[in-house]
Amino acid sequence: MSKKTKRILIIVAVLIAVVILFLIFKPAKQPVYTTSQVIRQDLKQTVEATGTVKSAEDIALNFRTTGRIAKINVKEGETVKDGQVLASLENAALLSQVLNAKSQLDAARADLEKVLAGASASDITVSQKMLEQKAQDLLSSKNNFDNLRVLRDTEINNLKSSTLVSLSNELAVAQSALDMIDNILKNSAVASTLGVLNGAVLEETKNSQTLAQAMTDSQFLVVGGLSSDSSTDALDNGLAGVLIALDKIALALDNMLSTLQNTVTSANLSLTELDALKASVRAEQTKINSSRINISSTKINLSNKISYYADQLTQAENQIKAAETALAVSQAQLDLKKNPPRTFEVKAVESRVRQAEAGVLLAEAQLNDSLITAPIAGILTKINNKIGEQVGLSGSVMQMIGKSPFEIEINIPEADISKVILGQTTDITLDAFGDNTFFAGAISFIDPAETKIQDVVYYKVKIVFNSQCPINTGNDDGVATSTIECVETIKSGMTANATIITNSKNNVLTVPTRAIKSKKGDKVVEVLENKKVVEKNIITGLRGDDGTEIISGLVEGEEVITFIVQ
Repeated sequence: MSKKTKRILIIVAVLIAVVILFLIFKPAKQPVYTTSQVIRQDLKQTVEATGTVKSAEDIALNFRTTGRIAKINVKEGETVKDGQVLASLENAALLSQVLNAKSQLDAARADLEKVLAGASASDITVSQKMLEQKAQDLLSSKNNFDNLRVLRDTEINNLKSSTLVSLSNELAVAQSALDMIDNILKNSAVASTLGVLNGAVLEETKNSQTLAQAMTDSQFLVVGGLSSDSSTDALDNGLAGVLIALDKIALALDNMLSTLQNTVTSANLSLTELDALKASVRAEQTKINSSRINISSTKINLSNKISYYADQLTQAENQIKAAETALAVSQAQLDLKKNPPRTFEVKAVESRVRQAEAGVLLAEAQLNDSLITAPIAGILTKINNKIGEQVGLSGSVMQMIGKSPFEIEINIPEADISKVILGQTTDITLDAFGDNTFFAGAISFIDPAETKIQDVVYYKVKIVFNSQCPINTGNDDGVATSTIECVETIKSGMTANATIITNSKNNVLTVPTRAIKSKKGDKVVEVLENKKVVEKNIITGLRGDDGTEIISGLVEGEEVITFIVQ
């Protein structure tokens, strides 16, 4: 290898090394950002479309509710004013609702004035008198309770005394009956034949007489321990015990009579004497039955009287509680009238006023639905119905055209049709007059049925000229430079460019729409801060033609990135 060749190889190797080192250590290329400031501006949202000027067609007019036509106030061919009532349905009920709503509003406003004014001196005096009356009612209720309790004690004590007398008397009758049975059983004249026909009855008589005597003796002890100071329960127990003793004595008398009926006469016992003994037993049975009735009646009377006064005293106590509650309420009402109105009370009445105002608006809106009013000034061309006919929501009751003989027919794509409503204002330019001459118009018709153009859905919209005179003639910046003479030079067939103002906001924060991105369902923008990119979440509002409204997330003057060149 020659020296020259070696030198060339060395040079090539050095150059390759230099290139490799340059590629490794060359500085990275910095991205270039295009930014725009967050600014405040007036924002408009518009829908633009191009159409053709045509002769005006009918504006179909109808009621917004169903019903029977009551009045038609115009005739075909008549000139009508904007807002003029052309026809009305039978709406007496709706008128009544409006009057009722206004009456409720007047009442609510009166209540508010009353609350704000506070109670009058006469109101306070009436409340004071009412409080005094309630205090007197409470005193009367307490006196009635005390008097009732005294009366109860008196009557119960009297009843106790009569009960003690009844117990003593009926026990005496009971003992007399038992003594009579004992005398018969011990009578030697009948001893030989007593119960001879049925010995078991005689044994039953003796046993029942023994049990009755034991019960009677125990009741003598119980009754002997009673007095007018005894409780009503003790007296009730005494009455129950005596009644049991009388029941046992009645059984003993029944057995005694059965024994005598099984007894035969003898030398010592004549038939007359035997009949006399039976008669004496029957007489005692009558007395015992009477005693049983007396004791039962006394027991019932005592129980009823106790229950009666218990109920009466409960009612009297309830009357006291009711009187105390009424007194407290009267006191609270008096205090309320003496105090100034509280904030929550004023707010509550103000809320009722607002509710009543809303009721008036609703009633008036429902009434307006029963009217046909002219949407613009123009000429009524046709009336399709008569007074008295029932009409629905479909079809049209009458038709009219505006004063301007021309209108513009445009097609709005389905993406924008929801923004367009009847009556919206429209800026119009005509190619024949140039881009700097503007006419005013309004949406007069929106076709509810779609129109397909090359498989794309559109909706036919009509715009009427408010006037054939231009509203201004300006330069490219929209600043008026001259005024042209207003002449009716609009011709059918002219090409018209319509800008429909669908929404607007004044003095709002905005950024270019292209700066906004979607990320995981959120709206974000990239902000350049100290040469660093910072991502911020934002909430957007109106999307206008010149940008998008920023509700939160940014402040005026921040630099948002609209484009990045790597």
